[in-house]
Amino acid sequence: MYSNFKFNFFAILCLGFFMSMTSCTPEQQESIGDKLSRIHSWELKLDEFKAPMVDEDGWASDGDEPYFIVIKYQSKFNTEGSTRTSILKFDNEDWANGIDDFDPENPVIVNIPEDMGTMRFNTVLTCKIDSVLAFREMPEILGAVVLSMESDATPFGIMGDLAEDVRVALHEQLESLIEDAELNILNETAMMSQINTALQEVQGSVVPSVGEAIGIFLASFADPDQFVNAHFFGFAAVEENDFINFPPSNDLFNMKFIGNHRFDLDDNPINFRDADNTIHYQISAEMRRL
Repeated sequence: MYSNFKFNFFAILCLGFFMSMTSCTPEQQESIGDKLSRIHSWELKLDEFKAPMVDEDGWASDGDEPYFIVIKYQSKFNTEGSTRTSILKFDNEDWANGIDDFDPENPVIVNIPEDMGTMRFNTVLTCKIDSVLAFREMPEILGAVVLSMESDATPFGIMGDLAEDVRVALHEQLESLIEDAELNILNETAMMSQINTALQEVQGSVVPSVGEAIGIFLASFADPDQFVNAHFFGFAAVEENDFINFPPSNDLFNMKFIGNHRFDLDDNPINFRDADNTIHYQISAEMRRL
């Protein structure tokens, strides 16, 4: 009986200690519950493709053979080791064969293969702006760089080496501009200015560096696959606010607050045009919460 009393007393003591350690004020409990409610998984999907202008539509040509190299990325401000990049499968030039029947008035629309254009971002925290300003949470930038290509004579194995070069260039830029950003946490205005400047530099630095890497690589081949253009999708995992200002969207760059976004072929497609204006590809895309 004495041993049972000791056991019960010890159990009650441990329970009391546990409750005292884990119990929170109503504000703290609300904060924990609120934070969990802001963690979601997201999917970015490149959906449909059409070609208003193709390059190889002559009688002696086998037609354009487009494909996309998609590099997925995530990086968090001022957070060491947060940058992650990976390459989706792209070695498929037959998925869009229907565009060989080219009619500029009625281009064929085909679906982009899922393994080429669909990516998932798990357990993403959407930061509250007051938590960012108080330096309790750092916003994450996530999305993809999409390289539009037209297949010619370059083996896919060689293009894999190119994709890796581009991934490394992207990774280094994100580490420098986002992960290693030394934010001024003592001054809200200065900190938000730094974040906005970093986002502007992503637009001005990442896409050109990617294009440069591609140009240098392909220049060494006699009949290389043709680089049409690149598009940078960026989504900031922070609630909409007036403190963060995104660069204007254009054919190369699109950055928004994280949320459900749709880019339709009819209304607001993603355009890929080559430098000589001989190729024009379009895709639809969607960012959605799972």
